[in-house]
Amino acid sequence: MAEDRIIITDELLAAFLEGNVSGREAEAIMQAAAADSSLRETISILSALAADAPDKLCAIHCERYVLQCFGISSSVEELLSYACEHGLIEDGGMPLGNVGLVSEYFGLSVGNKFASGLDDIITSLSDGHQVIAAVDVGELDPAFSEYESLEDLVMGPRPDHCVVVLSCDPSDDEIVCYDPSSGDMPVTLSITSFLDAWEDSENYMISIGR
Repeated sequence: MAEDRIIITDELLAAFLEGNVSGREAEAIMQAAAADSSLRETISILSALAADAPDKLCAIHCERYVLQCFGISSSVEELLSYACEHGLIEDGGMPLGNVGLVSEYFGLSVGNKFASGLDDIITSLSDGHQVIAAVDVGELDPAFSEYESLEDLVMGPRPDHCVVVLSCDPSDDEIVCYDPSSGDMPVTLSITSFLDAWEDSENYMISIGR
């Protein structure tokens, strides 16, 4: 009796990139890639991105975190696969306008806004939403403030990173975030540093809810 045909799903492709497939599954993927140039391109892009600097994947990591907050489990590799297949990744990163589209695919409600303020963040959080903010990663650390000021002067604002805002308390000058570049543990920042970093994206935020 012939063996069942293996279907190349996003989940199987993600497992392949992680090295978690059987020999038969790996062989099926390689045979499919040999006959399908678009699949070869997808595997090549995903492999390169997964091995690249974490900051280039910060938006994907933030959306994975947000999905988990809403009880939706998915791996970074699965989300990358979807993002690549739908043209959401450009030059190794995700443009601001595409951040949130992965969450939207999973049925969540997504809104985005420039010229936001702390009040907008606080309101979204109190409504049970998750908030992603686009920032200049260097300006999150006061130790680099002099260099970052020079960078802004010479090169202009450079929003190159995303964080998920978990809580915001202006009275204590503290904002707590999930920062992909700092691991899974939340980080506490001064609101002054956060605002400096956030300003580089013209205070762009993505509010994600049910």
